[in-house]
Amino acid sequence: MCSVLRGFGADLKQLDDSAVDALWKAGYRSEDLLQIATHKGLKDAGLLPAYVDYVLSLKGGGSRSAPDAGQPRDQQEDTGMQRVAASSKFTGRVPYDKVDPKTKQVSRLPSCVIVIAPKFAATFAHHRTWSEGQDVELEMYCSDANSMRAVPAKVFRIDTRVDFVILKFVGEELPAPAVAGGPQAGTGFYGHGLSLGGNTANVYHGIVARPAAGSRGHVALDKLSTKGDSGGGIFSAATGQLLGMMVGRDQEREISYMVPAAVLLAATAEDNFDPDPPPSGEWM
Repeated sequence: MCSVLRGFGADLKQLDDSAVDALWKAGYRSEDLLQIATHKGLKDAGLLPAYVDYVLSLKGGGSRSAPDAGQPRDQQEDTGMQRVAASSKFTGRVPYDKVDPKTKQVSRLPSCVIVIAPKFAATFAHHRTWSEGQDVELEMYCSDANSMRAVPAKVFRIDTRVDFVILKFVGEELPAPAVAGGPQAGTGFYGHGLSLGGNTANVYHGIVARPAAGSRGHVALDKLSTKGDSGGGIFSAATGQLLGMMVGRDQEREISYMVPAAVLLAATAEDNFDPDPPPSGEWM
């Protein structure tokens, strides 16, 4: 543990043995895991407030959870625009009817959808009232990524437990992203969602916190998602390959969840598909 802390930039004179032991027992056994540590997580590990503040201070302004943070602002904006251009052609919108639990009023809202294969796209299942075989109309970006067009599709598969819907395009195929293998802890990513209202891209970045949340198949991310991000793609910051699709968040734990791309692709098969249920959380 001491070598990990030194590599992270810690002066061991600033930490007593009890703090080092607490970090080890809590599982912070690599620099990547220290990098995604949160105030709550360190406090729950038993660190005194002064030690919590010290460990968090080592993350600094240029942490690996924010790979562009060390760039000048104009370069950060350029990087963001490049990411939007790269993933826009795989990103679209589909409306859904959201029912207010108190007033029972129905609001039609735009939501994000991500192409996962030439014949298929995916989005989240929560709040939706679709049934398998239903016709839906997507709005997908044209090849110039500056305008959108209607693309007819059918609801191919719904999984409310893992929280995804597979949509099959009718009569055409669309460009699809390359898909990465199983994401590893510490993998840098960027997400392409929609701002609330659905008319503007929302690009954000972070790192994979855990390859799987419990044993249920969702991947935990260190970035807390915002409204409009669900249904959007999560891409490797290094390669641009698709890692998965954002589905929700856990505010208390300061993490978000994505469905791995491999799970989504497996659900495009014609045979029966029954993945494990997801963890509980706040679906967006």
